[in-house]
Amino acid sequence: MILFRFFLFSFIAYLSLIVPFAVAQEPKELSVPKKETTAKKDPALDQYYVANAAFNRKLYPVAVSQFEAFLEKNPDHSKADLAGQGLALSLYALKQYDKAMPYLGALLKKEKLDTKVSRERL
Repeated sequence: MILFRFFLFSFIAYLSLIVPFAVAQEPKELSVPKKETTAKKDPALDQYYVANAAFNRKLYPVAVSQFEAFLEKNPDHSKADLAGQGLALSLYALKQYDKAMPYLGALLKKEKLDTKVSRERL
């Protein structure tokens, strides 16, 4: 019993010496490097990614409407060729061949086509 009291008293004395110093110290700030946001977010890309995700999930009616809206708003965007291909392939998957052909023809007539669009696969 005496030994227990001794350890209890020692522990309380230890805490009374250590805790005030641990609490009184100001917290150190972590130096986390901040990500530079120099590139502005392109809202048109969001619509393209939604359309592309719908195409990849075989939600072709949704993909068609999103690709059409993207191309209507952004005909000169860097992803316009890919959106045109996605639109044509979505229409083709829906067996609307007569609607898909003009988009495929327009892509084939372009001289400078996005490198990700393969003429041979159109």
